[in-house]
Amino acid sequence: MSNVNYVEKLWMDKKNNIPNPKAFSEEAEKLARQVSTNSKGRGVNKSSQLRKFYDELFRLNQIAKPENWDVVLPQVHMVIAKAAYARGRGLITDDFLNPLRELIKAVEKPEHLNTVVSFFEAFTAFYRQYRRD
Repeated sequence: MSNVNYVEKLWMDKKNNIPNPKAFSEEAEKLARQVSTNSKGRGVNKSSQLRKFYDELFRLNQIAKPENWDVVLPQVHMVIAKAAYARGRGLITDDFLNPLRELIKAVEKPEHLNTVVSFFEAFTAFYRQYRRD
């Protein structure tokens, strides 16, 4: 796996939550292509499995507000543990786990979560293009 810093790629200015527009097209597509290519014929990184992580982040994003952020943020970080469990069971690869982990660890406020969810929405769409299972 390449050592891409997805936090740097996702935000032009993370402090002010200004995303890099190309992250949702170019970077999401690169990651989708990489994850798909490295998992072909191995029975891992199935679309339905990756979609579960997106769906969970999407659900948390829907309920995230400044007034309940102290409750939501630990649940966001729990997605890393769930993904690590899936990795341990051989359902996903490090190609997916590592960017997911890196981006979740970068989430500090609800606006960051929204940006990460948007990135994974784009990733999921591109992944569907490259991986048909």
